[in-house]
Amino acid sequence: RSRRTSEGGIFLSGTTVRSLERDIEAYFVKCLKDINVMTRKAKWLGYDGCPDRFVLACGGIWVELKAPGKKPRANQITAMAQFSLAGAQVRLIDSYGGVDELVNYIINEKKIYATSLPKIDNQQDNHES
Repeated sequence: RSRRTSEGGIFLSGTTVRSLERDIEAYFVKCLKDINVMTRKAKWLGYDGCPDRFVLACGGIWVELKAPGKKPRANQITAMAQFSLAGAQVRLIDSYGGVDELVNYIINEKKIYATSLPKIDNQQDNHES
């Protein structure tokens, strides 16, 4: 049996396995889908370091995802600062708890209730983790 730990790892029969960025991203996509909020994986042509994901809620939120304990590279810090200075919301998330905080923020800002919304299909994002 497995379960998440508060440190962002996965507990397996007495052993903690560190989560990878793709694990955090898969959880991120699932949680947003559960509250009927779309997210898109960003692909940047000719510009390295831009945030990984764009969330279509609360005026748009750019999200850089990292494995727990991993720090953004210098070019990622620069890109996040540029986006923020331009007025964009930017988040750095490196844990399941960070995903949960963003989901709670979106729910509170949008005053949405996951059970009352029609489901949207984020199917095209499933292969992009």
